[in-house]
Amino acid sequence: MIVPLLVAALLVVSSSVTTAAAGGRVNLLAKEVRSIRASGEQSDPALFLVYVTDHHGSPLDGIELSLAEGSQSRGRATTKRDGTALLRLTMTGHLTVRAAHVGFVTAEARRVFVQMGHFTAVALPLEVAEGDDPITSR
Repeated sequence: MIVPLLVAALLVVSSSVTTAAAGGRVNLLAKEVRSIRASGEQSDPALFLVYVTDHHGSPLDGIELSLAEGSQSRGRATTKRDGTALLRLTMTGHLTVRAAHVGFVTAEARRVFVQMGHFTAVALPLEVAEGDDPITSR
């Protein structure tokens, strides 16, 4: 069984790089994410928790999340009032998780490793977009 207390131990990923993207600027939080993991049974789904905050650390609800493995979509979710989205995945591999919302700079974490029977968690802090940033008009 996965211990819920792991959620309290979430850490913001280490490095932040701003990159240009087709729809505006993207904050790339890490090229390879070190996430929290806990083991369960190998036959259990991979549990993947994403925690989204603003630049002050307050949770954000209604943030659209997309997950991809390479160019293949692996799922979508929306954060709840507490800033979290919990996904049950039936896969093992490296994912890119992307958080996007009008008025914020899109945040992305790449190469987050998820594994069947394991719990993985990442935190994505969103930065408020500047007035001239194209993402504010989406």
